Parts: sequence; structure tokens; C-alpha cells
Amino acid sequence: MLRGLDVKAASMYGRKLRKSLNKNYGIRVLFKVSGWKANDGMIKWAGKNKLPFVVIDLVWRDNHKFGLREEKIAVKRARKVNRLIKKYKATKFYICPFLEPQGLSVEDYERAIRRCRKNLPENVIMVSNAMEGYRVAGAIRAGHHSWYKKGMEIFSFDGLCCKDADLNKYKKTAKDAKMFLLWSWSMNGKYSKKDKRLRKNRTSYPEIKELQSIQAMFENGFNANLPSTWIYKPFAEQYSPPIPRGNKPVWVVPIKASHIELKWNGKAIFRFAYEKKYPHGDGFLYRSLTWPIDILKEVKKYNPSGLAEVWINEQKVGLIHPCQRVD
Repeated sequence: MLRGLDVKAASMYGRKLRKSLNKNYGIRVLFKVSGWKANDGMIKWAGKNKLPFVVIDLVWRDNHKFGLREEKIAVKRARKVNRLIKKYKATKFYICPFLEPQGLSVEDYERAIRRCRKNLPENVIMVSNAMEGYRVAGAIRAGHHSWYKKGMEIFSFDGLCCKDADLNKYKKTAKDAKMFLLWSWSMNGKYSKKDKRLRKNRTSYPEIKELQSIQAMFENGFNANLPSTWIYKPFAEQYSPPIPRGNKPVWVVPIKASHIELKWNGKAIFRFAYEKKYPHGDGFLYRSLTWPIDILKEVKKYNPSGLAEVWINEQKVGLIHPCQRVD
């Protein structure tokens, strides 16, 4: 299975993405949309650096309505993409004319696919991404909003933040997909689902260690387990303006103690400090202001798998991977 990040606004945090992207990861980008910088530079970078794949969505509309005007724009952009990618043979390019059209007929989508196809290199793979999820001749199917239907080849968390999702569940749901893309609100410049700012006003783009932590979610470590009344979130909710504890680890547990500790083979590795009683129900909060990826690096000094034992009041209660949610 190919792995990647659904970074449609990649050019808005290009330097951070270039510094943090795993070498075996690909990306999905919007070619151009109002409010964000165009992604032609990021597409060139991906080709030069031989990323395994790049998915390019040519046209987006906020109202999901596409017609002949959008088709003409897609064809024009396909010609531009052709000039960008034709010399990069090591990277596989996937081209989607319309991102999430709604109410568009199969025939109209197929025509857009054919017209764009004529203006692109032969080895490009065409992608359809209709809201209704129907098949389109000449293209593979992509899911959207974390929806996966058997036969779809691309799965994305777009619309459902991977930080808050049961990643193990979705790996099983979309096990037949050929491509699995991680997405968070910050990749679109939002601090959370509550962020209603227009694209041009967004500033909550991901940090380097946030992107690294998200990619580490996909590592081994799904043997993690905790008591049923315990919650571990690698990424606490963020706000605007950003707060230090946002996107950092948080625990909600039914036991009050001075700290929660990670250990391996008797060696103490990391502590999460007690903060306060959980204000929205039973339990107690424990936090750290350390990025999940940095905690993982400490754990891997003692256990390369990334798993660590969880201890409280000198009692072992379970296992976690610092970048993977357990609840």
C-alpha cells in the first residue's frame, strides 16, 4: 500500500513539508485554488526528489458544482501539468480533473477525463473523485471524507482528521486500497473543525514536528492497549491563537497520581505530569508539552518498535505507541 499526506495546501507550508516528509511517502495537492499559493513549485520539487507518487487535483469548487467552464479550466491546467511533470520519470503522477463534484453526470465526468488525458503523458493515471462514488471509465476511483467503498483505490482522511480517528479501524476498512492518505485540519490551514476562516485568512498550518508525528502514526505498534476507561490522545485540540498544549499529548484516566510514566524493561523513559480533574466528566488530565515524535524517539532508544509500557502509581496498566491514539 502506498502511503502519503493529503496536503492540498502544500505550498503554504512548503519548507516545513519538504523538511518533514518521509522519503517513502507521496503527496496529494490541489494545482490551484483561490486563497492559497499554486502548487506548481511543490509538484516540481516532488518530481526532482523522486517522490513515489503525486496526486494532483486540477479543479476545486467550494459548492461542488462543475460544468463546461470547469472542464475548460481542467484541460488548460492539464496542459500546464504536462509541462511540469513530463521529464520526471521516477515519480508516478495521478491526475484528477474535478475534486468532489456533486450532481455531475457520469458522461460529463468521463468527457473531462478524456479531454485531460489527451494533454498528459501516457504513463499518468487518471482519477475520479465524485461525491456519489460512481465509477468513471478511464480512471481509478478515490474516496473522500474518509468514506471507502470496495473497489476504490485511494483512501483519504480528508474531512475526518486522522489525529482523532481510529487509524487501525480504517486500515482494516480500506485494506484493499492501493493508496492511503493521512490528513488533518492543519493541512488546510485550520486549527480544528471549528475554524470557519476563509482560505485567504487561515494561518494554522502544520509545524515540522506535527507532520513528523502524523506520519509516525502509521508505524507498527497497533498492539497498544489500555484499560477501557483510559484515553490517550497524541494530539490535544488546538485553538486560535495557538496554545502550547495544542497538538501535544493528553491523557484522561480514572486514577489521580503525580504522573503517568512510560517504561521499557524497567527503564523509566518519559513522564506526563498531572494537570487537573477532567472538566467534562469523570477522570483526571495528564499532559506533556513535548511533541509526540520526540517522545517516540526517546522510546525507540529502548524499544525500536516504538511501544512503551504505561505505569501509574508503580503499577503497569498497558502499552502505547506515543504517536497513536488509544481509547
